[in-house]
Amino acid sequence: KKSAELALLAQMDVRAIALTENKDPADIILADTLSWKASVVSASPIIEYMVNAIHNHYPDERAFGLQVTNQVLPLLVYIQNKIDQAFFVRLIASRLKVPEESVWQQLAKVHIQGSSVETNETKQIEKEARIVIIIKSLLGMQRVAEEHKGEINEVLIFTNTNVPEYASVIEP
Repeated sequence: KKSAELALLAQMDVRAIALTENKDPADIILADTLSWKASVVSASPIIEYMVNAIHNHYPDERAFGLQVTNQVLPLLVYIQNKIDQAFFVRLIASRLKVPEESVWQQLAKVHIQGSSVETNETKQIEKEARIVIIIKSLLGMQRVAEEHKGEINEVLIFTNTNVPEYASVIEP
């Protein structure tokens, strides 16, 4: 859940794959690469995946609704894009057979209930998300630099203003 929160906060498209076999994903990939690729392409958004998984475990409508309220709605708070958030509110309302307004009202309560704790927690999560993004970017740049050693003379760097700056690559 923590990983999903960080990724959603970083505005990533978080998706999930249901593993039918009780195997490590690496073993599944080695056994059948084509099936794995198909699974990745058809992966469900994490919110939709969780709603479906909860419904499979809680066929009783009320229990299903309570579990979605407790497990899924808190994740919606981390989705920054309001259009994307509205898409999932509509999906949840449809699955729960309740008006969208009820889901929006409950979502507002989730945010308000944790506001004093959530402010500090959200700041920490935002900080961790930025660190994860920076590390992934640096590792990606390092990998590219290693693959093309001697070929790269300059690197395009994007700042938070989205204005590219040029920087020379320092050869070791």
